[in-house]
Amino acid sequence: MAQKNKRKSIKKLTLINLIALMLGLQLGLTAYIISTFLEKQVGEKAVGLLFLLGYLISLYALIKLHTLIRGIGKSQTFFLFVAITWISLLGMGAFWFHPVAILFAVFFLVGGSILWAALDVLIETYSEDKTTGKTRGLFLTILNTGVIIAPLISTWLVQTYENGFQLVFYTASFFVFIPLIILAIFFSERKCHLEKRRKDFSIVKELLEKKDVARIYWVAFLLDLFYAVMVVYTPVYLLSIGLDWLEIGKIFAVMLIPFVVLQYPLGLIADKKTGEKNWLIAALVVMSVSTISIGFIDVPHIGTWMLILLSTRIGAATIEVMRDTYFYKKIGPKDIELMDFYRTTKSLSYIIGMPIFSLLLLFSPLNYVFIVLGTVIGVGVIPLFKLKDTEVSK
Repeated sequence: MAQKNKRKSIKKLTLINLIALMLGLQLGLTAYIISTFLEKQVGEKAVGLLFLLGYLISLYALIKLHTLIRGIGKSQTFFLFVAITWISLLGMGAFWFHPVAILFAVFFLVGGSILWAALDVLIETYSEDKTTGKTRGLFLTILNTGVIIAPLISTWLVQTYENGFQLVFYTASFFVFIPLIILAIFFSERKCHLEKRRKDFSIVKELLEKKDVARIYWVAFLLDLFYAVMVVYTPVYLLSIGLDWLEIGKIFAVMLIPFVVLQYPLGLIADKKTGEKNWLIAALVVMSVSTISIGFIDVPHIGTWMLILLSTRIGAATIEVMRDTYFYKKIGPKDIELMDFYRTTKSLSYIIGMPIFSLLLLFSPLNYVFIVLGTVIGVGVIPLFKLKDTEVSK
């Protein structure tokens, strides 16, 4: 029986990794052009506020996500938000030239945020604590293989065709449609058995009581704040100093290499050799220093930007796999509420970060955004020195 369940888990994780590849392609296609697309609709100053609206809705939905999972099941919840993302992409493609695209963009931000939390629940259901680093590392590697390929496609489409944004959204919708088919065929379980039902505020209390988990939540917030600011403002900054979309696509392709090369072996190392603490500290320092340096560079030289943005992502890729490995070693598959709350860091990063950095732009040039962001990340290292490392498996 145990062997049968193990084979079932392996099959499900393989399918989840295939879904991750497809969603990674969608993410890579849209992540670095969505802010520019919205800038054309609402203007540079209002882009951050539109992201803020989307992630305010996402935050509320994430806090209530466990209720939906109890009602319709894990797979069906994931299916629902993948479907919302798919419809939103079709809507942005159909109305790319019309202000109604803003509405679909908000739905896209919400669906795209929550589907990752729902996917985490599925992965935790079929994985074991002793191989968490390996499982998470492989998942992130496959996901980011899609992410690294797609920016070359999206930036080429936007640069080459007048309706480039429309083509990007339609292409992305195709890659989201494939997971819908896989989920409909292979993930049909209807019930979700959870032992505990907790009130929303009790989840926060439990997180704070588990001090090491709270510290990892802080790390997750810093990383998502980094992603939020970089995704919105990096393309705008690179365009402002004279680079074009084809050059930016090449820079982003090189920048994302660490997510494919580093995460799987780092996950194995965390399981077998070192734990996660020292990796997290070192990676935050690297990410802080390299992000600050962006604010002092304004030359449109592709090689320079490949190197500096590659450095930021070496830190980010390391943090991503180590934070997830640590967190999921500390919880179990029935801790749905904690998993959902863990993913609120993305919404919170936009809710807190976008107003601050939008306000900063009213009084400072764009390069100051990166200096302030890198400084915040550097200061954020301090709580990690008290983090208790996980035990390595033998």
